[in-house]
Amino acid sequence: MRFDRRFAGVALLAFTFPALGWGNERPLDGSLRKLATRQAQAEAAKASAPNGQVGSFAVNANSLLAGMDVDPAIVISPMLTGDARQGGVFPTLGSLAPTMGSNFSWLSSGIAGAGTPQTVDPAGVYTEPGWDSPAGCASGGGYDCITLGFSFNVPVGMHSLHFDFNFMSVEYPEFVNLGFNDSFIVSLASPTYNYANVVFDSQGNPINIDSAFFNQPCSSLTGTGFDLYQFDGSCDAGATGSLTTDAPIEPGETVTVTFTIRDNGDGIYDSAVLLDNFQITAEIVDGPQTSGGVMIDYLSPK
Repeated sequence: MRFDRRFAGVALLAFTFPALGWGNERPLDGSLRKLATRQAQAEAAKASAPNGQVGSFAVNANSLLAGMDVDPAIVISPMLTGDARQGGVFPTLGSLAPTMGSNFSWLSSGIAGAGTPQTVDPAGVYTEPGWDSPAGCASGGGYDCITLGFSFNVPVGMHSLHFDFNFMSVEYPEFVNLGFNDSFIVSLASPTYNYANVVFDSQGNPINIDSAFFNQPCSSLTGTGFDLYQFDGSCDAGATGSLTTDAPIEPGETVTVTFTIRDNGDGIYDSAVLLDNFQITAEIVDGPQTSGGVMIDYLSPK
């Protein structure tokens, strides 16, 4: 039976505050203490979302691919699994802007844009405690999975694919190494190359809560739904910052790429990833490579 932090937080708060008083409360995990105020903030977020934007950022596989600059002319067999409200295409989202073109795509383990006026579903919830889909993941375990994928034929003279991403989560930092290891995975399959995952942080770690190098603090995520703070003013969310991945492909081959984000441990406390600037290039690379993330403001407490 999985541990439900929503009810644990409510029970612990109910016990602590009446018994001890605000001046002498026992130390609590920051995520549990914040549950006392999150509901009011969630209601405020719903109230502030203009009615005219209900559903206006909703997506399908083709619109998500176009949002991250995939040329529609190359797309074969586009696919999107999960709840459509978990994906969005935004011109901006708070402090976040496209790295190329006029839009970026967004995949979330919750409602895309939750906690902002641009939420795909204003009736949805905040990023914390977040949204928990009643459906499990089709494969690989976990909760609240959304997978975007497509295939394409590699043109003559092209040797690599390229895209930008920024992974963020409200699981971080208090649930590092506690079994709530939300993750972002990009697979690549072709006759020559098969990679279960091609995305890493700036230190070469897989993109998940337990190992990713979060160098973008919540203070840089204003208006994204991930600008959350502990009671003491420290960050209660973080991001990898904008990173770029390049991976090898071979001319004339058919390549299939999938982008997946999932909750692990349980289905609450959301994570999301910004995707943009997908390109097919002539650059030759030896294997999957990640670059970027030069700003160092906030380190994972590993």
